[in-house]
Amino acid sequence: MSREDLTVLEVTIETMEPTIYPILFTTFCSYSIFLYQGLSK
Repeated sequence: MSREDLTVLEVTIETMEPTIYPILFTTFCSYSIFLYQGLSK
């Protein structure tokens, strides 16, 4: 990866930040619930 690629990646992440965090949080929550239900059986 070149320096330009990294800069583009950083800008993309900064632009997506408002949407990516709720998605990550939701995914994490559903995964935790899924694991918890699997363990409690």
